[in-house]
Amino acid sequence: MTFTEKLIVSKLDEKVRLSDLNISLFKTIASKKALKKAIKNKRLFINNQQGFSGDYLYGGEVIEVIEDPNSKNKPIYKLKVEVLYEDAYFAVVKKPAGLSTSGNQFQNLENCLPFNLSASLEEDALIRPLVIHRLDFATSGIVIIGKTQSATINLNKQFESRAVIKNYLAVTLNKMESPIALTLPIDGKNAQSNITILKTLISD
Repeated sequence: MTFTEKLIVSKLDEKVRLSDLNISLFKTIASKKALKKAIKNKRLFINNQQGFSGDYLYGGEVIEVIEDPNSKNKPIYKLKVEVLYEDAYFAVVKKPAGLSTSGNQFQNLENCLPFNLSASLEEDALIRPLVIHRLDFATSGIVIIGKTQSATINLNKQFESRAVIKNYLAVTLNKMESPIALTLPIDGKNAQSNITILKTLISD
């Protein structure tokens, strides 16, 4: 069993569950989703004991992370996509319609990122680039990619705090009034979408 990192939890003002621990403490786990997945896959240990999502931390605990056996051997999908911007920390690519952003299937955007992007040489470079947000299978558009631990954490925080504004362009049938505000919840969460008609192609 190979450990990729070891850290000691600083004294906490109040107890916190392992699954809610601040992601910035880790060097090899870049998102809340990745943390929960690592716990589920039995890759986190607390004081030499397997860690569980509901375990409480008080400070002073030693946390060790087991190397992900799939991280280095994960297949690369050799599909060329358009790279709109790239530096050592993050990249912006255009996802084509008909391609999943990520998931269990081999043919997805995340699996083709190593084929399209250069490896970061920063100290906290990720083993593989990570998508920060997702677009539906049938939707084409811009996707932001994290290449380092710090950049990925920062970008995730911006999406969580709604600092990022998303604009979508769609073609619809029949006549629509403008503007329209949709306030129906999405996946049980409050959401609001504002729709503006840019151009009418067919008149009455």
